[in-house]
Amino acid sequence: MPEYGQPPTYGQAPGYGQAPGYGQTPGYGQAPGYGQAPGQPQYPGPGYTANPHAYGSYAPVQPTNPLAIWSLVLTLIGPFFCGVPTLVGIVLGFVSLSQIRKTGAKGRGLAIAAIAVGLSLVLLALIGIVFSIAFDSTTY
Repeated sequence: MPEYGQPPTYGQAPGYGQAPGYGQTPGYGQAPGYGQAPGQPQYPGPGYTANPHAYGSYAPVQPTNPLAIWSLVLTLIGPFFCGVPTLVGIVLGFVSLSQIRKTGAKGRGLAIAAIAVGLSLVLLALIGIVFSIAFDSTTY
């Protein structure tokens, strides 16, 4: 194994001396006072009312209409149960739309989707019935 010697010495670092003086900072005095503008009432002024929705409070959230949810669910599962739930879902969609108009609850889009999907499924079923009757190959 090779042996290494002592590290070399470099001597004393050069001195930089004293930092130059920049003198004394000027005094700025006292800040000017800002008085009230002439003709303006003092804050908060008479008739001031606090905003009840400021600083972290939220507006109340309207719940989603449960009939709108059920109408869409029944409409979508209707084809698996001979279409009866689809018809019930369409009726519930119209009822929930009426309730939403009166109460302002959420769920209008769900109700409209349930009605649209339900009516399209009924239309497709009717077209299928018409075609199966029209192109029936059995003779009596």
